[in-house]
Amino acid sequence: MLHAIIDIGSNTIRMAVYQIEGDAFTMLMKRKHTAGLAGCLADGRLTREGVDLTVKILGGFVDLIDALGIGRVHAFA
Repeated sequence: MLHAIIDIGSNTIRMAVYQIEGDAFTMLMKRKHTAGLAGCLADGRLTREGVDLTVKILGGFVDLIDALGIGRVHAFA
């Protein structure tokens, strides 16, 4: 089964796609976008600009997830 792992960090948003069969896994692809979200904070919260950028990047990941027919998505921030 295909799994997508999404890591939303303070500087980059990454996605890796793995094929997992039993105890074996193989990375098939990875994508990375520099977001600079640490610079999009005001009063300890993500600004509208930061939210919009995150949504745009994640939307691109969703398009790829759908196109590849990925069955499981795991996201971490």
